Amino acid sequence: MGEGLGKTGLVRITARSEIKAFLALVKIDMIEFKRYFLDFAGGLISPLFWLASYVLAGLALTGGDPAAFAEWAGTSNFIGYYVLGSVFSSYVYSALFDIGEGLRGMMTSGVFENVYLAPVRHLNLLVSRSFFTIFRTTIQAVISVLVAKAIFNFELLTENLAIVALIMGLTVLTLYGFAFFYAGLVLFLRETTKITRIVSTVTPFLCGFYFSIHILPEPIRLISWALPLTYSIDALRNVLIGSGTLLPLMTEIAILAGMAAAFPFLGYRMYKFIEKLARRRGTLGYF
Repeated sequence: MGEGLGKTGLVRITARSEIKAFLALVKIDMIEFKRYFLDFAGGLISPLFWLASYVLAGLALTGGDPAAFAEWAGTSNFIGYYVLGSVFSSYVYSALFDIGEGLRGMMTSGVFENVYLAPVRHLNLLVSRSFFTIFRTTIQAVISVLVAKAIFNFELLTENLAIVALIMGLTVLTLYGFAFFYAGLVLFLRETTKITRIVSTVTPFLCGFYFSIHILPEPIRLISWALPLTYSIDALRNVLIGSGTLLPLMTEIAILAGMAAAFPFLGYRMYKFIEKLARRRGTLGYF
């Protein structure tokens, strides 16, 4: 394997070679982006329709009374509440699954073996597959929020952008831990579409993307407290629309920082363990 070749001395892996490999893999994503630009445009338009359905549902449930919404959401800005939940959901989906889906794409296109056997550390391979995607998704998220603000005219606090960047940075690092584990499942199971659908459906529900977790039953709420994205979206809403928080803001950021430090390491260890199982089964080249 790529990492094994570097250790045996057959191929020397250096910092320069790793950087060149990283840039080459990012360039592949950039070429695909330019070739399929409509995918990017669709990623801007589709969320607005989903968002409109949530906003209209919120208006229907509250009767247009912000005070009724504030009782369980911690803010009367229900349009901003749903906008951030919707945009954050699409952002999380890309960050969480693109590493694994990138491996899956290489399998189906028949280039996985060539890339996987290259003298490149597998951590570099995994991270580079999502680097440009996260950059692209960040641009989509910013544009979506600005367009939604122009359409729905909700209040947005812009003086806390540095804290927003910190929260999103910690969130992405935390998601990498889950993404590494998911990439391992792709290698082992090869077909993970159903898992992707289940996780992408359950995550917004458990983490309170569209409602406060306080309204969930107690047993389910215990699961929500253990998930980092619960604190991510809660902290983002606090600094961008002034909503109440489940815990003090600095406590939530501290929890995210701890998870951001631990999850990538644990996730990559799980990836290597699952990868070893797949190699023993001899299924790395199949899809």
